[in-house]
Amino acid sequence: MTQQSLHIVVIGAGVVGASSALRLAQAGHRVELLDPRGICGGTSYGNAGGVHIGAIQPFGVPGVLWSALKMLSDPQGPLLLDWRYLPRSLPWFARFLANSSARQMAAGAAATAAINHTAVAAWRDAAATARVSDRLQDVGWLKVYDREQDFLHAGTERQLMQDNGFPFEVLDAAALHELEPALGAGLRFGMLQPGSLFIDNPGRVVRAIAEAAINAGASFHLEEVRHLRPAHAACIITTNLREITADRIVVAAGAWSKSLAAQLGLRVPLETERGYHVMLPTPERSVSRPIMYSRRRFVLCPMQEGMRVTACVEFAGLERGPDYRRIEQLLPFTSTVLPGLDTTIQSRWLGYRPSLPDGIPVIDTAAEGRVVLAFGHGHLGLTQGPATALAVQALIEGSQPPFPLEPYSARRFFRSEY
Repeated sequence: MTQQSLHIVVIGAGVVGASSALRLAQAGHRVELLDPRGICGGTSYGNAGGVHIGAIQPFGVPGVLWSALKMLSDPQGPLLLDWRYLPRSLPWFARFLANSSARQMAAGAAATAAINHTAVAAWRDAAATARVSDRLQDVGWLKVYDREQDFLHAGTERQLMQDNGFPFEVLDAAALHELEPALGAGLRFGMLQPGSLFIDNPGRVVRAIAEAAINAGASFHLEEVRHLRPAHAACIITTNLREITADRIVVAAGAWSKSLAAQLGLRVPLETERGYHVMLPTPERSVSRPIMYSRRRFVLCPMQEGMRVTACVEFAGLERGPDYRRIEQLLPFTSTVLPGLDTTIQSRWLGYRPSLPDGIPVIDTAAEGRVVLAFGHGHLGLTQGPATALAVQALIEGSQPPFPLEPYSARRFFRSEY
């Protein structure tokens, strides 16, 4: 177990990187946090705010190919593909389909569950340290349905939750409207996952975690990492401004981690699922928790600064600019969930979810332990950020991790090369 103070560079100041910087600085290490987009300047800012511990079903499930084709053919569907990007993304899709069997689905759910079982406690600890516990709300996560066929189709999701120890409540129309009186009358079923938390200002909370890391001795630098390489007993990082020699590196750069891992000789099949949100005015009659509408797959999020609508999975890479047309086309459907909602758009946002084809993040070491990899959390970066930070600290210090790390090994993608 490593006891001495180390010089550690954490690349990426989203929720995973900021949480890791906090844990490591608290442990007495000299930590530099680097990100060219600023603290919480990426996907950690614009999400739905859910610490959604019951979200353990991978997107790769039996029959997903036909479901995806149906969504792609729907002009108001949640799935989009820039066909010009298809040649670059085909290898990822091939791996995704290969990981969509019933056996792989169960394994992916179990791996996700292992992190998620530690997520709430890790979040409470991080929020208390950062003095933002008031932004964590014990209201759960609610999924609503207006068609019985959609509710029945989600039976596999509920079974996986039950198998992995995540309680949920099935609500009929009366119970649903008693819980959330402002919901539309046409909603007939609900599934409440009461163990989940809601963060009504993710940007503020992640920035507070980074500030707590700085108060504990870390430093933040608005710099872009261009090259990294192990060298003897150290690591050398070249940014747009300087060269840094450090004892350890943590790669937590989200969707931008792929190119950094490649510099270590690791061809990790990381892709980005682009997601959008729009901000609307705060309604007079609102809801008290995130509401996911199953049929159109968007989430209404009652944020501190207004009503956020999050939606869409778009495959178009990191370079193409945003296309807000699809999420704007979904706004008329919000009246099904929350009648009378003012859909005047206050702001728009695009983020880049870092996704691996089996739906499981990489939490592992490379370069003889000098580099820690912590990326690929997909739709669950906010949920799993502080729990992943505990694992990062354990990997650096040689201590017991909070959950077994074998399922998150980078070796699963290239066992003969690693």
